[in-house]
Amino acid sequence: MTDTDDLSDENWHEIAPIAGDVARFIWYVKTNECQIDEHLRSLTGLHDLVGRQPADTFVKHIHPADQPYVTMAMRDAVETHGSYAVEFRFRTADDRTIWLTGNGQARHTKAGDAPAHERQTTRRT
Repeated sequence: MTDTDDLSDENWHEIAPIAGDVARFIWYVKTNECQIDEHLRSLTGLHDLVGRQPADTFVKHIHPADQPYVTMAMRDAVETHGSYAVEFRFRTADDRTIWLTGNGQARHTKAGDAPAHERQTTRRT
């Protein structure tokens, strides 16, 4: 998968296994866009975020107090070609606050382009 590929339903299995309450998110670092799967749209109420969207349309829903460390963890993972795990509050489309756990892994494209950052997100109560 390259940084310019959009994720079809068939490609989501490359990001994370479908199990339990796992949803998938991918951040295209080079273009600062993100893409989320149907499960994450349902979980967060962000039903309009279909296909690639500006990453800020998702990040702005992360609680303001949690945004700095979540984005820092993601950027550190990209810079180190590593992974991260964070828990954070998320404001849903209907103005509820839920807890999410994000587990990310940065991986570079075959062409050596900017990495895409993947995240599995689960709902916490």
